[in-house]
Formats: sequence, structure tokens, C-alpha cells
Amino acid sequence: MKKSYLLFLIISMFMMSCGGHFFNPRYYYNRSESSASLGDEDSSGVVDIGGSEEAEIPEGPWNNQDYVFDGSIIRDYAFGVSFDVNNVPAYKFFKSSTAWALQDSLKNGYYYNGVNDGNKAQSYDIDPANFYRYDGKNPLVSPTSKYNSFEIMERFSFYRLQGEAVIVPLNNYLIAVDTYSKFVFAYGKITKTEKAPIVGTPYPVEFQAVELYGEKRNFWEYDPIGIMVYENGELKLELYEEYKKEMAQDANNFFPKIHDPDRSMASRNSPGVSPYFNKDKVIVTKPEIKISMTELYFKNIDSKTVKRYTVGNISDFLGGVWDKGDAREVMDYGFFGYDVKMKVSAEDIIVSEYKSVASKDSGTGIGAYLRRYEVGVGSEVALEFNTDKDQTVETESKDINIDLSFNLTKYDEGYGDYNDLYWPYKYSENDNLYLTIKFNKETKNVELIGSADSNRIVSKEVKYNAQGEIEVTIVIDGQDGDHIVIEDKENTWGAWYGVGACGEGVTGYNDKVQFRCKIKVEDIEK
Repeated sequence: MKKSYLLFLIISMFMMSCGGHFFNPRYYYNRSESSASLGDEDSSGVVDIGGSEEAEIPEGPWNNQDYVFDGSIIRDYAFGVSFDVNNVPAYKFFKSSTAWALQDSLKNGYYYNGVNDGNKAQSYDIDPANFYRYDGKNPLVSPTSKYNSFEIMERFSFYRLQGEAVIVPLNNYLIAVDTYSKFVFAYGKITKTEKAPIVGTPYPVEFQAVELYGEKRNFWEYDPIGIMVYENGELKLELYEEYKKEMAQDANNFFPKIHDPDRSMASRNSPGVSPYFNKDKVIVTKPEIKISMTELYFKNIDSKTVKRYTVGNISDFLGGVWDKGDAREVMDYGFFGYDVKMKVSAEDIIVSEYKSVASKDSGTGIGAYLRRYEVGVGSEVALEFNTDKDQTVETESKDINIDLSFNLTKYDEGYGDYNDLYWPYKYSENDNLYLTIKFNKETKNVELIGSADSNRIVSKEVKYNAQGEIEVTIVIDGQDGDHIVIEDKENTWGAWYGVGACGEGVTGYNDKVQFRCKIKVEDIEK
């Protein structure tokens, strides 16, 4: 145990030494569903956003693959990326003896192993470094969609990285390169973040196609973020300074822009509008609202951590008789890990998914040692928000549904071992305990219209207060049976100890807790 704790502490100190910008290439575009493993098994979660009409292609000399230089050579080059301390990428294209290999014919997906090509993250090697290129198919959209059959798509190659840097798994959707105009575009929006271990820096874990957000434009209509240049037999990508500054300032919230619709088309010397931008195109948008969780509290009503034996019956000659997991002492506090999530839905909202509002990883190691997860019986604590406490949606519906899920784990404590927590008890997980609230924007009427896992919900209340906020209170009981009885015993040395015979089962002390929060719904002026 001491060795394990020391290793954890070393890793933690290493991460802290990197400062607030500890490398997280997930600051770029990252999908969570496949981040734990390598390979191209990533079609789940993509959407069909294609319309019924072919995408318009404005006339111009850039509609030729030979514009400026022969764009077909771009796909002959290997690809790599490194990230600086602000998570701003630097891309490279180079000749390699290893060719791109076709991996997925449906997506026109190709694979390249770049592990030995010097890809870095704040000077640390990205290893493994598996790159994917999709020719003519946006990997965030169904490969069989109308969208991915548009004529204009043939000119784009989409790049993606899967790998690992230090202890951070990567699954980054990077850039779309136009082999005709030679401009480079961003094609994804970050839609979910989590917090890095120990340092707590938010990083993205999910994102979706740009076309689902903002003005609902196609990604190629926004300002390019860079341009491909071919000189003296070398191919390189030059990123615009305005893009690098925006990434360095707030990579989590980066979204492609039309900075000024009246400026000239972008060039090598200066940023500008896309050649595909149509200033006269009418963009019809829906009313936009922001749903914000303004306050969130957790109260430990009467749930108690139990100090339990981490080893079994090893001291019979001293009179010790217990099994591993048996209870020794009931404490006046509980150790908790949680993940509170929120999602917003309406009849006309395309994308509706849970986003984490506040979370704390259930604890072992240094977190347990520093007692970061302790909440005393009768105590209430304010929970720290993640970056997704504010959610913005576009809807014409007057009725908004707000779902709140409460994922909660309570831990027990090992007798004589203060570096770890043991025996996790799941009050709820996988969003299976939730409330559904219906709110009318006009009448301000609020009602609770649904819930799940009601056998563990002791009480629930929803109301609209005078400050224009929705107040939600829910009390949950772990429902793990009667309290284990701890019998005091005296060993041959005259010392007292207790034994509650529960083995590695439940203790009965996973009792009541309470979450309460306030939510504000606001119209956004456009």
C-alpha cells in the first residue's frame, strides 16, 4: 500500500508541476465513447444532418484541385501534430516510407502509425500516436447521409488522432483540409468536459459536428483557420494568428467564426472569409435560451462511513475474530463521489444528451488521504461546478423539459489504512436515478412530470421562486437494509475492539442524503 501511495503521489506531483496548463490535447476535439481504446470503431453517436438539397458551391478559381498547386499530393503526405503549453496545435505534413493504409471503405478511412514521428504534448511524447484520415466523409456525420454525398465533400480530407500522452488518453478530431482551395477548417464543437485528475483542469470529452450549432452553417462556410502551402518540395500548414490566439485563450469554448462578413477572402498573408461564404445567404435561427444551474448543494442527512477490516482473521491468539470487510467502528461522516448531470429537451431540439454539471471522482489515493470526499453527518456543502453548468439551446417550443440525473457513490474506510477508500456502494449510476421537470417559458409554470429509481427517492420537490429560479430538492436513501450491529469485544491484551459481521457485504449505513439546486432559464438576445 505504501508503494502504491508513493507512486500515486509522484504522478500527482508531476501533473501539478505542469501548472494550470497541464497538457490535455482533449482541449481540442475529443469523443468520449472510444477514448479508452484505439481503433476506428467510432461510428456510434454520429448523426445524419444532410438536407434534401445539394450544398451550394460559389463559382471561383478555387474550385479546381490544381488551384495554387496540385492538391492531390496532400493525401500522399504523412501527418503529425504537437501541442504547446496553451494546447495550441502545430501540424506537420511530411514524406514517409510508411503509407496510409485503407481501414474503413465505408468512411474512406485511412490509418497511419505516427508513434516514432516526434509528436509531442508540452514536450512529452504522444505514444501511441495513431492517425486517421477520412477522404470526402465527415467522421462526425453518418457516412451514408445526404450530407456526406454532397459533391463539395470530395475535396475535403478530415484528420483525427488517437493515442496517449503521459497518462491522458487522446481521441482528437483535428482539421478538415480542402485539397481544392487549400484552406483548412475546424469541423467540430466541444459539447462536454470533465476535470483532469488532481489538478482539476477542465478538458473536453465529447464533441459534435459544427453544423448542429450556432448559425447551423456548414463548417466550410466559416472563416478558415489556416492554409496549406507547398514550397521547395515541402508541404506545410500555416495557422492564422487569430485562430491560435482564440485557442490559447479558451480552447474549451472554441467555435469557428465569421469574424467580419465584409472582409476579403482569406489568403496566405491574412485571415478572412471562406471562398464558400455567401454573405447574402439567409440564416433562419430559432429563439435561443440559456439554462443555468446557479446553485447546487449536497447534504449528508444520516449516511455514515464504516471503518472496516481490510484483512481477515489473522490474530486468533490475541482474541481477534473477524472476516475481511467486517465492521469495526461507525463514523460520524461519509465519503462520497458524485456526478450530477443535466440535459434539456423540447419538441424541436435535435440534440439532447446529459452533460455533467458537477462531479468529483470517487476517491482513492491522495484524495482519500486528504479527506477530499468527506461530508459530516448533518452537514451541507456547496458543490463545485463543471464548465457545463450553463446549457444553451435553440427552440421555438414554449415547454422545456429539464432532466437531472444524480449519480452517487459512498465509500467505507479501511481500518488502519488511511490512504484508500473501500467497498463502494452505488446509490445510483449510469443516470438511472433522475427527475424530469417541465417548465413553460411564458406562464413560468413548473411541474415534476417524471422520475426513475423511485424506490430510492424518499422525497422530491420542485417549485418556482420569486427570484425567477426553479428550485429542486431530492432526498435519496441507499436502501441497503438494517444497520449492522457492532459488538464490543475484549482481547487478551485488555484492548477493546468491535466486530460487526457483514463481511464484504453492505453495512446498512448507506442512508439518506439530499441534493438541492437552483436553475435559471433566460432568453438570449440575438
